[in-house]
Amino acid sequence: MQADWRIFSILGIPLYIDSSWLLILVFVTIINANNLSAGQLSDINSVTSWIAGFIMAIVLFISVVFHELGHSLVARNQGIKVNSISLFLFGGVANIEGESKTPEEALQVAIAGPIVSILFFVAFSLVKLLFLSASLWHFLIQDLAKINLFLAVFNLIPSLPLDGGQILKAIIWKITGDRNLGILWAAKAGKIIGCLGIFLGIILVIFSGEIGGIWISCIGYFIVQNDCECQELVEVEKYLLNSIAKDIMNREFEIINAKLNLKDFAELYVFETANDLPCLAAVDGCDRDSIVKENLQLIAPDLRSDCSLSHLILPIAEKHLVEEKTSLIEIIKKLETIDNRCIVVISGVGTVAGTIDRVDIVRAIASQHNIFISEAEIDKVKQENTYPDRLQISAIAEGITY
Repeated sequence: MQADWRIFSILGIPLYIDSSWLLILVFVTIINANNLSAGQLSDINSVTSWIAGFIMAIVLFISVVFHELGHSLVARNQGIKVNSISLFLFGGVANIEGESKTPEEALQVAIAGPIVSILFFVAFSLVKLLFLSASLWHFLIQDLAKINLFLAVFNLIPSLPLDGGQILKAIIWKITGDRNLGILWAAKAGKIIGCLGIFLGIILVIFSGEIGGIWISCIGYFIVQNDCECQELVEVEKYLLNSIAKDIMNREFEIINAKLNLKDFAELYVFETANDLPCLAAVDGCDRDSIVKENLQLIAPDLRSDCSLSHLILPIAEKHLVEEKTSLIEIIKKLETIDNRCIVVISGVGTVAGTIDRVDIVRAIASQHNIFISEAEIDKVKQENTYPDRLQISAIAEGITY
């Protein structure tokens, strides 16, 4: 996820905080201040309670950072790049670029965070013995231990992207030899747990008036949403692996005589047409030249009658051509390395069979898996030559080797 503020780096890894995490800071401060006032330390004044509550919230922040740092350092030791650590409403995430090569390595990355939290729990549990049980320091350190134990236990829930889900994924991957099957099992388990969390939270609110039930339901909803996205990404990856150019290419394109003047071309194919079909130029019987419509703006309108279409023609290099049987993964990788917006697909007899651009790829995936893609997202794909972030198409393709 993309967080709002970069605050510092730790061991060379940038640390970001999302604005939503400020809600946790306030929430934890209030809860701890109230606990101090109502608990064994009821004799302390309100100012001290609030200061101590804020300190506990900051310690939660530090505990989450070290938890995610555990994942990050193990991943980096495996040669995987760690882009950053981000904190947001429901905790933290290590933004790791890539996947462990084996299930054993994936398991090591997954368990590193809970191990760090458990070590902190043990350390703070021992340190609290140095202080009187009725003292403020004993109370604070005891809470530090509880926070880290909670982090470890909560993250071991078998749901993606939590550590428990990653552990389950690695185990299924090891047993079956199929990483995607591991993700699917973890995602299904997570959706069940998330639904139970939503239901439990609602029950608590209705029958006991426990406001904390709202938070449990929110976490359950977050878990369900993330597991649905993980399952969706697995389906996208399977589709990309099993598709070829012929399956998704756009068969609607224009072949235009290169002798046509620019004035007529503009009227017929730029201003008057309601579609945005790819245009190819026929030059001496060859239709392997693309027409760059954008360059029309470089020629003054009063000069267009005397200029032929050849002013907009750009010969298609071999690196911009693919055969109908070319894998979709290869096409996605090729689009990342060329300047052209689209790839031209050549038939078995050497003629143009169709074209493929990023919009074609996004629409094919959306149609295959009933994923809603808004027109705003499609426009962004056209204008910026990027894919919707939630589909992670470039990352999936980059991670697949033959």
